[in-house]
Amino acid sequence: MGVTSQSGKPGARPTLRRLELPLEVDGAATSSDSGAYRQSSTEKPRDVSADTRAPDETAGLEAVVEQARRARLQPLLRTFQNLDCLEFDQHGRVVLLSVSRAEILRAARVVHIGDASESAALDGGDVAALDMARLLGAAAHKKKQRKRMRKYMRNFMQIRDFRQIDPAFVAKPALWVRHNVLVVSLEQVRALIFADRLLLFQPEQPAVQRSARTILERLQAARADADAYAPFEFRALEAILICVCVSLESDLSEFEPKLVRALNELSKMTTALQLEQLRALKLQLGAFLVRVQNVQDALRELLDEDEDMSRMYLSQLRETGNQTRPVGEHEEVEQILEAYLQVVAHIRNRADLISAATADTEDIVGIQLGIMRNRLLVLDIAASAALASFALADAVISFFHSNLPLPIYQENNGSVVWFIVVTFAAVGFAIAGSTLTLLWMRRIGLLQL
Repeated sequence: MGVTSQSGKPGARPTLRRLELPLEVDGAATSSDSGAYRQSSTEKPRDVSADTRAPDETAGLEAVVEQARRARLQPLLRTFQNLDCLEFDQHGRVVLLSVSRAEILRAARVVHIGDASESAALDGGDVAALDMARLLGAAAHKKKQRKRMRKYMRNFMQIRDFRQIDPAFVAKPALWVRHNVLVVSLEQVRALIFADRLLLFQPEQPAVQRSARTILERLQAARADADAYAPFEFRALEAILICVCVSLESDLSEFEPKLVRALNELSKMTTALQLEQLRALKLQLGAFLVRVQNVQDALRELLDEDEDMSRMYLSQLRETGNQTRPVGEHEEVEQILEAYLQVVAHIRNRADLISAATADTEDIVGIQLGIMRNRLLVLDIAASAALASFALADAVISFFHSNLPLPIYQENNGSVVWFIVVTFAAVGFAIAGSTLTLLWMRRIGLLQL
């Protein structure tokens, strides 16, 4: 994917500027021109030797140490305050940028009303603050208008929304509609969609680079067909949804054959290794189902909000001076969301079928193991019955071995015949008892398991 520079291209839209906005992010100033921060980094350390009082000397040393610490942390803070991203414009060009949170907030909070000064925006003026002050002043005498204005201001992009695009945070799947910007966090894609550009974050990730190529191809192809007449925000959103669906489809196609092959092998022979492989694949399938469910929930939540879908026409908001469409007029957005929701639902149905087949196979394996366990129990019962029969024969032999004062022991006319008769009688009794027990167990059905 080629990354071009914006310098030297006639008619190209300027990129996001580094606006000097003193905005607090995570307790540190994001503007390099902030007065307090500039003073702390450039102020000369005072001569503590000129002060003769010990407490003042200690305070002076602490101030010098604090200033030195801030000076060392300033490059590190600037690194953490900037976010690397890929910027896609309406013409299918892409540029690698490093923007600050203040610049993103300033661009997202610009209000286009009436005769807003475009030159002020180009000069870095806070058009958002001026326009909002004008709106609040015009509505100050009406209570209902003030309530609407407060609600309107709450819908602007806030600092907490950076959790969805900042790599330092674990983002949850979301598709939020803010004034002038769409916040997208689905699968590997973390992006901000404006009326004329798309910012794709974490460009160093391989999955994001694959998504960037797909988005670039989609935006360039849209110029050659009828989709070029669609607003840029819809084309960008559709490209992101395509990346999400392709990612889910590829992941499902990767482990689906492995799971089907493991299920087929289990139906023929059950081993400990196969059961362990099935367990690992089942865990992978469960994690995939959670991902698909999160994407479905994000799309359904947006489809349930008619007002949010009406505010997704960012190009129209900019052209009409921030006038939103009626709540019910959002057919284009609804068609796009419903189309890709059906694609995600189809992927979910395939995963559910595999999950159901896995559950059925587990039930069959459980039944087979139960049958084998019952057979072992029957074998144990049969062995116990045979041992009981031989134990009775052993009791007879033990009777003759006992130290009892019997008259027969005093006689010396022992007979081999009687020895053989008694021995075979005992063995025959044991065998007959075992045989009768097994026949009885077979008659009642125990040996048929």
